[in-house]
Amino acid sequence: MRGLVIFLLVAGVLFWAGKDFLKKKLDGLTLETLASGSPEAAAQDRVKKILEGLKKDGDGNSLAFQAAICQWDSALDAIQDQGEFEQAYDHFSDWRDEFDINHRKISGYEITKVELVQESPPVAMVSGTIEGRQFKMRVPDKRRISWVQG
Repeated sequence: MRGLVIFLLVAGVLFWAGKDFLKKKLDGLTLETLASGSPEAAAQDRVKKILEGLKKDGDGNSLAFQAAICQWDSALDAIQDQGEFEQAYDHFSDWRDEFDINHRKISGYEITKVELVQESPPVAMVSGTIEGRQFKMRVPDKRRISWVQG
């Protein structure tokens, strides 16, 4: 039993060390990106998580809404620091105001195109529609998403 505990501890340390190595040495290529198969797939998955959260809850305290904020801010499922989360919430509200989707649920969306525009660190452009209106988002790996005008 003691050997199993030691093995699990060593495996955990190696996992986290490997994750940090990938993040630092491969210039933003993270385990999440590798798990998705490509930076384009990771960006599409991230936007989908955000829009699904806004479809379930447009302005509340649900886990889906909070996860949407965290995904938009830094591609995390949760932000642990309360002050950091509140700052992300404020900026997320401003971002939604820019597309007139603040303080309400969205009724639907479709992602139609994902294009990698920068390889290192990965940045993708994700296009589609929200409630029938065209959108284009700049999706940098692990950083805030922004709307692209025009």
